[in-house]
Amino acid sequence: MRLLNARTVVVEDFSAKQVPPYAILSHTWEDGEVTLQDMERQAASAKAGYAKIRDSCEQTLRDKLEYISVDTCCIDKTSSAELSEAINAMFRWYQDSTMCYAFLSDVPSDTNFDESSPFATSRWFTRGWTLQELLAPAKLDFYSNSWDHLGSKADLGKAISSIARIDEAFLRGRPIIEASIAARMSWAARRETSREEDRSYSLLGLFEVHIPLLYGEGGRNAFFLLQEELIRKSDDQSIFAWHSFNSTRQPLFWDFQPNTRNSSVLADSPSDFWNCSNIVTCNPIEGTLPYVLSNAGIQMKLPIVFKYEGTPPKRRAYVILWCRPEADYCNILTLPVLIEGDRCGRAFPVMRLVDRKEAISRSFNRKLYLETRQDHHATARSSYLEGRQASVFMLRSLPAGYRVESV
Repeated sequence: MRLLNARTVVVEDFSAKQVPPYAILSHTWEDGEVTLQDMERQAASAKAGYAKIRDSCEQTLRDKLEYISVDTCCIDKTSSAELSEAINAMFRWYQDSTMCYAFLSDVPSDTNFDESSPFATSRWFTRGWTLQELLAPAKLDFYSNSWDHLGSKADLGKAISSIARIDEAFLRGRPIIEASIAARMSWAARRETSREEDRSYSLLGLFEVHIPLLYGEGGRNAFFLLQEELIRKSDDQSIFAWHSFNSTRQPLFWDFQPNTRNSSVLADSPSDFWNCSNIVTCNPIEGTLPYVLSNAGIQMKLPIVFKYEGTPPKRRAYVILWCRPEADYCNILTLPVLIEGDRCGRAFPVMRLVDRKEAISRSFNRKLYLETRQDHHATARSSYLEGRQASVFMLRSLPAGYRVESV
């Protein structure tokens, strides 16, 4: 691990067993940042980003520490291997720090903390990487653009909770792992990154997982990989509870016309979880079987409630998810799906909140393959137009290698 000597402003290397107590800087990147190569060439002081390095070193010494980690100049970003290692270790580095300084370059010293204040509207609260930098450190202090102390994470917990839409308990030390996957995703729903893949890569530490980093694969593919890794690791079904739901309980057998915006049970991005901050997991009636990921999708044994009695083509159904809104012990979330054979695709973006006892009493367990990628199977992306003498298929996509010659 590289650290910056706060007295000499020189980068030093440490083995894992020799890392001294250190501070760490959290900031948003701007033009003129100082790189490791700038430090090695002794060209750092001429760049605009050097000022915050110098000021953070001075604050480190005031806090009686000798070293500070600054990501711009302590990581060699020209090495893809080192960058990958650093991204996977970043959460731990912030977690292990003695003190974290959040430097808000767009916030004046005389700011207040209401919802329209410079503090609340700071760019720092909109960036993907700063989410883990907010949650990982035990001690985090905020500083204005002139390095005046604004307050600590503990002092400003109520304001930060409102700004970041994170339960204040998690800002005060409650283990992050106690939040459902959906809730943690919701914390990142309104945050952005310069590179689209980083919206997923910046969440690795938050979920304690590792995935291969491949810039150029696209944000959607990176997020699919993250979700698939979470499914391998956890049986938390709130990962399927993305999009919105009506907080008022609705009839179990509510009719729905399939909307095939996305047949995958996986979300496209963290933004799909924007309304999920209050979702918690609940205990299933029976123990769940391990999930199996394959090229056919996710094999799971799920409680199913069919919309109509009988067999296909009337195959609209609801999957019971073992999660619910916090403080709601009577209801449970269900997912509208289309089932054909042993394959199952999401049929409608909006979830249903229904009576827990009724849903469970009308359900039966069935082993299914849940669609995870849109190119796996075309059938689940089809929808029925009923009310005619003959059923009509409307295919949204065709399997690979097929095309329509004439209609």
